[in-house]
Amino acid sequence: LGCGQLALGSHEPPPLRAELAACAGAVVLLADDARDALPGLPLLELAGEAVAADPALAAAAPAMPGGGLLVLTSSGTTGRPKLIPLPEAALLAQSARRAGLGAVRHRPVGIEHNNSKRFALYTLANGDTLLLPGASRRMGLDAACRAFGVEMLGLSPHAAAALIETPRAAPWPEATLIDLAG
Repeated sequence: LGCGQLALGSHEPPPLRAELAACAGAVVLLADDARDALPGLPLLELAGEAVAADPALAAAAPAMPGGGLLVLTSSGTTGRPKLIPLPEAALLAQSARRAGLGAVRHRPVGIEHNNSKRFALYTLANGDTLLLPGASRRMGLDAACRAFGVEMLGLSPHAAAALIETPRAAPWPEATLIDLAG
């Protein structure tokens, strides 16, 4: 739509989500559950295919000059998450630098988090396949990488350290490279 967007993490308390929305200048809240509503913001409830046909969606958020903007949030280690604006053009340029790093990629953390969201968007922008986090939660990281042919696994340093310390019955899948970020 060419508009700015900010994902408000479901793990964040409503007052913090409202504060982040206000700081970002949000004009409408898109949600799949009316319980996610925030005071002072119109709620456009996502209802599958109905959203694609709803002209109110396009009218709700004005297009931005120069294209859309993705507003990410920091982890909040200083007490409050910071807003990080990322123009779509910059996102595509960063994606291009990650082209060819694996046709099947996986980051076992939900995409509500900054690094995971960028990992997912880079993957999709390059036309690669993204294995969602639930796969490795259900079957284990090694097994999911083997079963789905994961070529690039995105991990935080903490998760990589835990991976090294975890005993395994079989060697790590040879075709799976690890990308450290965070």
